[in-house]
Amino acid sequence: LASCYSGSGTINKSEGALSIGRRFLNAGNASLMISLWTATYEPTLFELKEFYKHLVLGKRKDESLRLAKLKYLKSANPLEANPRYWASLIIVGNQDALFRGYILSKIFLVLIVTALAYAILRVRKKRKKAN
Repeated sequence: LASCYSGSGTINKSEGALSIGRRFLNAGNASLMISLWTATYEPTLFELKEFYKHLVLGKRKDESLRLAKLKYLKSANPLEANPRYWASLIIVGNQDALFRGYILSKIFLVLIVTALAYAILRVRKKRKKAN
């Protein structure tokens, strides 16, 4: 959910924070990435790109976000390393991986099939030249 303050809202004594993020969870979403305060553009964009890279590689959602934040911290200057810039995003709900290596296994399968097809074509070409 890409909006600032999507994780904050009215505090209810028995329910906690009644935020827009919570409404999405109540409507049936398994998990959300929400922002607890105003997100800064560049750090958030960097984190999201890294988050999705790790997610596609089969990592859990919480681990993907953690790795994205750590990579941001390694690349940020000391002023941009302040948590105000990078710590606003959190994952709520189901933390399981989305792909579980599905995409990687498909990529490897395509590469293996392509390599086999290339090898077969080269062998056939050599046989034709020999005849």
